[in-house]
Amino acid sequence: NLTASPSVVDVTTEAATITLTVDISDESGVVIDGFWKPSLSKPNSPLISAAASWSLISGDDKNGTYQATVTVPTTAATGDYSISSSFTYDIFDNQSSKVTDPGAIYLLRVKCPVNSFLVSFSVYSTLNQ
Repeated sequence: NLTASPSVVDVTTEAATITLTVDISDESGVVIDGFWKPSLSKPNSPLISAAASWSLISGDDKNGTYQATVTVPTTAATGDYSISSSFTYDIFDNQSSKVTDPGAIYLLRVKCPVNSFLVSFSVYSTLNQ
């Protein structure tokens, strides 16, 4: 289970924070390496990584729920993003990771329409007067 809350954000005027949550279990125990951080990805766009790795919020290292936060900048492209859990390990150094399908998160940038108006002017010729 890998989820995001909120799953739709508007970064038109300010950055948005998304809380990622994942359930991880392993009989031997889960090891979270601080180097690997969860991230949001979209083809042809820069990766948006969490500032820190997963933190255990409930349960234990054998069956727990972990959270991380990602700050989405105002420069992020509009569209569907996937969530990558990054790598997690068990005590025997076996690794695992999970990536959601695109659309787990939708970044929205709403642009206000520019009011348009018509400027009319006339050009007068002073030649031959």
